[in-house]
Amino acid sequence: MKMDDVILFERISALRSVSAGGRACGLTATVSSDRLKRLEANLGCTLFNRTTRSISLTGEGERFLRHARELLEAYETARHSVGKNSTTPTGYLHVAVPALFARKFLPGPIQSYLSEYPDVRIKLMVSDEVQNYTMDGVDVAIRIGKLTDSSLIASKLGENRRVLCAAPSYVQHRGIPKHPKDLEDHECIIFMDEDTWRLRNANDDIQVRVSGRLETNSADMATQAALSGQGIALRSLWDVFEDLEAGNLIRVLSEYDVPNDLAFYAIYPPGRFISLAAKTFVEMVRKNVKPIRH
Repeated sequence: MKMDDVILFERISALRSVSAGGRACGLTATVSSDRLKRLEANLGCTLFNRTTRSISLTGEGERFLRHARELLEAYETARHSVGKNSTTPTGYLHVAVPALFARKFLPGPIQSYLSEYPDVRIKLMVSDEVQNYTMDGVDVAIRIGKLTDSSLIASKLGENRRVLCAAPSYVQHRGIPKHPKDLEDHECIIFMDEDTWRLRNANDDIQVRVSGRLETNSADMATQAALSGQGIALRSLWDVFEDLEAGNLIRVLSEYDVPNDLAFYAIYPPGRFISLAAKTFVEMVRKNVKPIRH
């Protein structure tokens, strides 16, 4: 049994695809299929149920996967404990990040990272949708929000301060709220179904149910809608800071804070070795996620 075949098996099981698992290992679909057959022949069992549309682990495949992950973690630990691999990231790194975060924070740092570590290949998956990280074969994901899956390994990267803001054109047309309850009479931009906003100062701690004609799951769209005067938005300060400084947006109810239970996290799937490439990538992100005061 070859270790490369075990690595391929783990990738196929994570991605639920022979061809995708092969690509993750730098193999063609044909070579990937041949090597999977070789592994099954060596083990004397069938690891996957295959149809023309799907692939799933057999009972024996599930048992083998548990041991294979332990084996691969020990293998990776040993491989990265000595020589070049102990100090220099190498290999394939599959990263998932939110779209707006990628646009704001990553272009320059990724270019620097790839220049510094020429033996690393990055697959950057940009999406605002929450994914099944194990199923999608992700090595590390950057997410902003609450952690709901206790099985995931998470490292906090920084706070995510949020503010209420609107375009000057909206304020001129509709006025500016003086109290959180006034938001009930305003057009509010709803992001990710968050229609209850909590605001707090020394005297008040208020939850307000807001509404508006625009709801979106796109952070970028929510910001652009606010800039175009469509309503009041609850946005991350790092996203709108430059527009606030330039006067394209105005703080609303600035004397109130938005209590923050959201943060930046690096998330690693359970049961998978955290490579040096993943660790150095996360540290690169950590350096670029800096708190902003306004």
